Amino acid sequence: RLIRAFRAMAQKIDKQKYWSKKPTLIFILLSAFCCAPVWGVKYFISQDGSGHVHGAWAIIELLRGSHRFTESFQFNFIFFPDVSGHWLMATLLLILSPFTVTKIILTLTLVGMIAAAGWLRWRTAGSDGIDTSFLIGAALGFNWLWLTGFYNFEISFITTIFTVGLF
Repeated sequence: RLIRAFRAMAQKIDKQKYWSKKPTLIFILLSAFCCAPVWGVKYFISQDGSGHVHGAWAIIELLRGSHRFTESFQFNFIFFPDVSGHWLMATLLLILSPFTVTKIILTLTLVGMIAAAGWLRWRTAGSDGIDTSFLIGAALGFNWLWLTGFYNFEISFITTIFTVGLF
């Protein structure tokens, strides 16, 4: 059913031009403006970000079979919603520094909130007022949960908004 919904949406996008240049430009400029504080400094640290980086590092060490970790820890169940950000961070930590990974996750969740607000508006009411929806998404993106590092909640919330927009 989900695949049919994606196909129908893709056909609708092909037949009608929903995204004009103005909303796309506003989305890009607003996203860049909102992410400037994160990327404008060398170290942007959220309250719980270091804990998430440590959790992702522990996942990597468990997968590597590090004796220091495997003697005390094990995976009980790998896939549950609260661990999605940790798996993403663990993957990124294999090639990037912890501070860069934190900035990427912050950027993805902030831009994701802006995109989710625009997506939901577009799917429910068309493109009229989508610029305002992007602004609302940006205002919602800068929230207490984002600053304290509730990455997994933010990822789940954004995914839920996109899923609601499909139906």
